Amino acid sequence: MAGLDFSRYEPTKLEREILHCSPFWWAYVKGREIVQAYGNNLPLELRENVDYLVINCVEDPDSLESMRVYSNKWLYSDYVTIDEKFKAEDSWQYVCEEYQKNGCACNLHGHLGIIAYPFKLRAVVFFDTTDNQVYLIPHDGFRDKPGLEDIFKKTDERFGSLAKYYKSQAAPVFEELNVRPCGEYASFVPVEYSFCEGWRVIKFLGNYLKRNCLDAKATYLVFRKEKSDETMSYIYHSNKWGIEAKNKKKLRNKIDPRAKEINSIRHYLNDQRYSNQPCKIGNKKVILCYPVSTYNAVVWDIEDNTVWVLPTKRYNNDEYFKKLEAHFGKLTFL
Repeated sequence: MAGLDFSRYEPTKLEREILHCSPFWWAYVKGREIVQAYGNNLPLELRENVDYLVINCVEDPDSLESMRVYSNKWLYSDYVTIDEKFKAEDSWQYVCEEYQKNGCACNLHGHLGIIAYPFKLRAVVFFDTTDNQVYLIPHDGFRDKPGLEDIFKKTDERFGSLAKYYKSQAAPVFEELNVRPCGEYASFVPVEYSFCEGWRVIKFLGNYLKRNCLDAKATYLVFRKEKSDETMSYIYHSNKWGIEAKNKKKLRNKIDPRAKEINSIRHYLNDQRYSNQPCKIGNKKVILCYPVSTYNAVVWDIEDNTVWVLPTKRYNNDEYFKKLEAHFGKLTFL
């Protein structure tokens, strides 16, 4: 069987490096054309007269395993009901900052389109139904990265500036960590922490974090251990509970069943190998961190984004310890 007539988007070297954008193939075709090309071998029901956007990010555009197919929901209200949030003028902020779902409809300054996220949310593929073309739109947090001027210029000329639809462009704000829980010395130097999106980490802390695989829109907990004119030391932690919830089908994101037990933190205490370990205190989901000491664990409560430093034993009459137990319940593992 002959495949579809694909077009190819070829990113520049800097689009590859900064946005992690790989070349991709795309086609805009009727459902019957997909069936004629590949039979009924895709895991979705195709309607023969519905228009579909087909995207493939591997070298072989006809690879069914990696093929993604999105219907043009704007044309087929008989089959799909579009939420009013997506119809609203400038629904871009809701779609890209909150909803973040492949294939949803979006109104971008009057351009009705379909959204796809093949590149870890550093850039959105926007299919514009007004001209049936695809546009790569980077997250605005990368606007001042050298080498991306042309792609932002192209985006601004067609859609207008999108900067106002993204969260604050300010640098991460750090708070002081309580490094003396119950009078213990978890650290002899000040330690600070901040919650910030991946793009903000990359943009403002990229010189110190030797990692470039962060999800641009995911929230990370970042610790700053040292600060001087010569050096800064950062440690970041990801919300693995949230990652598993978003990617339930991917085995590498599965959390060990033992970590889901009540008070599972007891399995991972006093061992820095388990830094960034998802676990539970009582039945609360937390991320275990060791940014300062092997013995004084730090926990990130993902439900309310609070950070707590644990003492090494019980201090029943200590005010901080009382706050810990008021928040988490009785700490039976200490």
